[in-house]
This record gives sequence, structure tokens and C-alpha cells, in this order.
Amino acid sequence: MPMTFEQLRTFLWVARLGGFRKASDRLHLSQPAVSTRIANLEDELQAKLFERGPGDLVLTTMGQQLLGYAEQMLFVEEEIKQRVATRQRPKVSCALVHQRRLPKHGCPRSFRPSARNIRASMST
Repeated sequence: MPMTFEQLRTFLWVARLGGFRKASDRLHLSQPAVSTRIANLEDELQAKLFERGPGDLVLTTMGQQLLGYAEQMLFVEEEIKQRVATRQRPKVSCALVHQRRLPKHGCPRSFRPSARNIRASMST
């Protein structure tokens, strides 16, 4: 089974919170579901990610390495959702300082948008 964002997100929360129970509460999953995701991820990577002991959970060397990649991948996932999926337009701001009156005809020509994907607004 290929690695999924859900597995990486689960791994990240288990590592951050230090336990399967805490991660299951955070992710609104059962503890067995969290354990299954981690086991499947370990199988896919052919690497043990946690050292498990009585009441103790520690990342292995491979787990520490994966943690950095998981954080990057989940950051990129959020960027995609925010910028591509919502087709968010870039936001540019400008300010006129010490101007008592606004220009008579609205936004100065140099600040008017010249492309369809740019929106301009002024506020006082």
C-alpha cells in the first residue's frame, strides 16, 4: 500500500504528542486506527519509526529523519489547499502616507490593476 498523507499526519501527531492515545484523540480516530496507520507506514518504508516501551515512545533514527520530511510534505499540502485549490489571488498592499485627501478619481493610475487576477481596493 503506498504512503498517504493520512499516514504522515498520523505519524506527525504521534511523534509530537508522544503517544498513540493522545494522537487518536487529536485526530478523532480510534487507537487501533492510529496503530494500523503507523504499522502500514512502517511496512511501506520497511523501517521501524518508534521504539515502544512501557509508557514510553521514542522516535528511532529513521523516525527522526521521517519527521522532517513529514512536516515539509504536510506544509506543502496546506499551501496547495490555500493557493491552488481556493485559487487565492496574491495580496498586495500599498499605503499613501500623510495624504489628507484621496485622489479625486480613486486609485492613482500607477496602482490600478493591469491583469485580471489582481484585485485592488482602497480604504481610509
